[in-house]
Amino acid sequence: MNEGDAREIYRRHRPEAFDQIVGQEAAIETLKRSGKLPSSLLFSGPSGCGKTTIVRILKNELGCSDVDFVEMNAANDRGIETIREVQYNCHAMPLDGDCRIYLLDEAHQLTFPAQEALLKILEDTPAHVYFMLCTTNPAKLKKAIHTRCMHIQLKALSDAEVKEVLKEACKLENIKLTREVGLSIVEAAEGSARQALVLLQTVQGIENEDLQLEAIAQGNAPDEVKKLCQLLLKRAEWSSIISVLRQITGEPEYTRQMICGYMAAVLMKKPDVQAYRVIDSFSDPFYVSGKAKLLAACYESIYLEEPNDF
Repeated sequence: MNEGDAREIYRRHRPEAFDQIVGQEAAIETLKRSGKLPSSLLFSGPSGCGKTTIVRILKNELGCSDVDFVEMNAANDRGIETIREVQYNCHAMPLDGDCRIYLLDEAHQLTFPAQEALLKILEDTPAHVYFMLCTTNPAKLKKAIHTRCMHIQLKALSDAEVKEVLKEACKLENIKLTREVGLSIVEAAEGSARQALVLLQTVQGIENEDLQLEAIAQGNAPDEVKKLCQLLLKRAEWSSIISVLRQITGEPEYTRQMICGYMAAVLMKKPDVQAYRVIDSFSDPFYVSGKAKLLAACYESIYLEEPNDF
């Protein structure tokens, strides 16, 4: 770690080369063996698995300068006007490098008209331009977009791989964790290296183990998600659950991961039947079913019969 580096731990330890990436060997091998990359690539996988990190590494590999690297979040800029602007600007030659790269993060958030407009650009991409789409939900992208892209599928890390990332960061940051705290972070991270490092920063400086475990339980979830977790643990009135659900605006799948992380940390501290029930109800991904499944999982964890075993 560089002295005086004030960035978050997960930013300080973001891989800068392919050989530093943990757990995505198949994807990296595909990229290395492909020779000259096609102009359009689609990266899919769960949150925090390394999609945008790989794109930034490719940026350097392809000789793209910072000024020619355009990163857009489709969750915010999702309409057809955004794509029309890209279509207009992408014909300009690189200002200070070998190519221009357009990174469309959360690409599945693009509206249907925007996806239609994107098809034309992907079909007739200028020779000096690469389009790199990242998504946690590839099923929401038109099939025609899939067929125009080289699809790189990333996976959630195994617990052993998350532990490897965590141990290396602890070594470089000179942070010591008890076995229980380390296991709690690995469990709460749910296969996300980024989430593990965010949680590591959460407990940094906290000396009491119980307080560390409590901090992991709360994680970095927004206040409304933490409140929902607390209501689910108490099996609160349905009206209270609905009131909080209406305040949650993030991706349902990301919300699911935070809820499971919160409950896993609770279970690491003590047996809790309701925490177990919530994890069981929220165990399946929400990529396709979205908000409807979030609502159903809340209902199931409160009102359906208790599991036979704990």
